[in-house]
Amino acid sequence: MAIFVTGATGLVGGNLVQYLLEQKHIHLSSHEDLICLVRTPAKAIDLQSLGVKIIQGDLSDKEILSRIFQEYTVEFVFHLAACVSVHSSFDEMYRTNVLGTKNLLEAFCDSSAKTFIHTSSIIVYDHKNLRKRNKVIKFTEKSPIGAKEKGKDVPYAVTKRLAEDLVKKFAASYPSKSFLITRLGPIIGKGDRQMIPSLTHAFALPLPKLINHGKGQISLTAARDVARAQVFLVKNGNSYSGQAFNIAHEPWNFYQLFNIVAEYYQRPPPKFNIPLWLFLMFKPLLTFIRFCGQKSEFTQTILSPTALEYMEFSYEYVSEKIRNLGFKFTESVYSAVWEGLEAYDPRKLIPFGRNNKKLKSKMKKS
Repeated sequence: MAIFVTGATGLVGGNLVQYLLEQKHIHLSSHEDLICLVRTPAKAIDLQSLGVKIIQGDLSDKEILSRIFQEYTVEFVFHLAACVSVHSSFDEMYRTNVLGTKNLLEAFCDSSAKTFIHTSSIIVYDHKNLRKRNKVIKFTEKSPIGAKEKGKDVPYAVTKRLAEDLVKKFAASYPSKSFLITRLGPIIGKGDRQMIPSLTHAFALPLPKLINHGKGQISLTAARDVARAQVFLVKNGNSYSGQAFNIAHEPWNFYQLFNIVAEYYQRPPPKFNIPLWLFLMFKPLLTFIRFCGQKSEFTQTILSPTALEYMEFSYEYVSEKIRNLGFKFTESVYSAVWEGLEAYDPRKLIPFGRNNKKLKSKMKKS
């Protein structure tokens, strides 16, 4: 028996691989029975050190996908690969997130593999039509899904919705197999490439950090808890094939998050606050700045439409469905944030080195 994982070099994928090798729920006779599809082997050094099977390729290569299922007795497929870059166009995201998922589903259905677990996102929900200012908006698995047409929403949201439709379509056509969908909230931990960098650099900038006293909430989950949840679902996948499950641990507000960053750098926490009404006045300007800074990963991330919405609204993604099945979140979000900071800036230079050439030079070398 083998397990096939896509997106194993990512934050969640790396934690999933580690957990699959440690847990006893899905037995592996050898580490090489865990097969990881990676586009760039140079980025899979950590995976190679674990002794898992590395196969170079991507989701567009139908031949490689078919060969994997022919050469190995794959039983479980964990599909985490996706195009998430803020610089990617709709067409680029569509090729990976939709067509790539379709290629993998076809290879899976043509094989003897039993369970396919698709990693989606809470971004599929219709956030736009459920906004209520100064209130927490709660999303369950029954909440409305957003637009599925190009140009109606950000490319990532549209393509993830279309990918979910594909999974549900295949689930209806192949009742003997199990298809599961997990909708992940924002993930935190070692290797995070979005939230941790945004928090650290925002903390270093001489700009206001708190909007409406930092009350805006965001449901955070430690990456290892996501791995545990996906394995938990796979064990009993046939009971709820075709269903979707939110995986989001608990709400944290930006005041709490910046306090952790301040504690890590041993600096005073931010106190200066901008009222929500003033932020809303400047929001069009921030959107314009993002448009002008299209080549800056930091600008595109911290001023993305989703990030600006989190400052204005509070979103809670309810995970009672998986909790009612017996799953428990055990990983501390605080510890996950701290581990992410330690991994991203181990020498604690970012807040101190913006105007110091020597420190900036040290950061580049490290």
